[in-house]
Amino acid sequence: MNRYAVIIDNKFIQPETQDDVLKILRSIVDDEEITIVDIANKTVHTHYGHYFLDKIFEWLKSCALSTVTRFDNMLEGILNE
Repeated sequence: MNRYAVIIDNKFIQPETQDDVLKILRSIVDDEEITIVDIANKTVHTHYGHYFLDKIFEWLKSCALSTVTRFDNMLEGILNE
């Protein structure tokens, strides 16, 4: 069982497939209201997408994923699809 579930437009989503994750990311980018349910800790967090997007950027800045080499590799993958 996944630790997190997401509620968007009164729809309960447990991210199990890539399509589920893409729906969540689209809602974040579209700045929709999103509720994240932490099943393990029994907590709920509701924010608009821009809040989660800011937090994702903060996380990227603080981890190794934001190195120039990895960023270049990501861009290469995106541009050559």
